[in-house]
Amino acid sequence: MFELAKKANVLPHQFARALGVGRVTVSLWFNGHSKPHKILADRVSTLVDAIEKAVEAGELPVSVDLNRRERNDETHRVLVKNMELVSNEGNRVSPVS
Repeated sequence: MFELAKKANVLPHQFARALGVGRVTVSLWFNGHSKPHKILADRVSTLVDAIEKAVEAGELPVSVDLNRRERNDETHRVLVKNMELVSNEGNRVSPVS
C-alpha cells in the first residue's frame, strides 16, 4: 500500500501531515510494523489514490532542485490538491489542511 508513496518520494512526515496523524505512526505503517486503524482507512485510501493521481500527472515526485522546506511545502500542496480531487470524484473524505 505504501510502496507508491515511497516511489513518489512522499516521506512519512509528509504523509502524516496530509492525514493529520503522527509521523512515528506513519513510519510504523511504512516499515510494516503496524497498519492504519480502521477509523483512518478511508483517509489513508484517499491519500494513496491522491498520490497515484499525482504520479500519473507528473506532479510527484517533486523536483530535487528545491530545498527541503520547498519540497515539503510543494509535496503538501500536491497531496492536498489531489486529495480534494479524489474526494470530489467519489464523495470521499477531505484532507487535513
